[in-house]
Amino acid sequence: MNRQEIIEQLKLIQAVLTQDDNNKSKNRIDAVIENLKQPITLADFLGWEEDVEYEFDKKIYKVIDNNLYSKFQKDFSLNLASLCNYDISRLRQAKKVRKKRFNLILQKGYRKLFDLLDCEKYLTMDIDEETIFNSKYSNDNSKYQVRFTLEEIKNIKKKFKINLSIYDVVEVQE
Repeated sequence: MNRQEIIEQLKLIQAVLTQDDNNKSKNRIDAVIENLKQPITLADFLGWEEDVEYEFDKKIYKVIDNNLYSKFQKDFSLNLASLCNYDISRLRQAKKVRKKRFNLILQKGYRKLFDLLDCEKYLTMDIDEETIFNSKYSNDNSKYQVRFTLEEIKNIKKKFKINLSIYDVVEVQE
């Protein structure tokens, strides 16, 4: 079933909804129809996330602003010439590149110096308030980030002007 056929099916469903049916249902169907009328994005076509690296055929790609970029050395560039060699639908087979993530663990002597419990050793960032502190939790959750990429660690150093040499950087096995 193509997108236009899906829209027609939704319109049929919407037509049989009675006045007693919740108006929210009708509004949701309208929103879905409007969404389906929009052109499909490249990220949706590929089944990828925007601005996330994927590996295919020993090359790294990512979609940025509906354009496909390939990684050349350290930088990404729009490289349509290399794509001419592919059936673009084969890129759907690409695998998401998992960046290494790390916990920052406060060294034991500093825990004692800062009067922290021994378990309060993980550098933690409040995602909403963008503050950092030490906690006992070693896993991310919806409110706090405890696992960081090397790039994120560099950003923490700059943003919070903190010397992270008092922390051990320990790779997390996911």
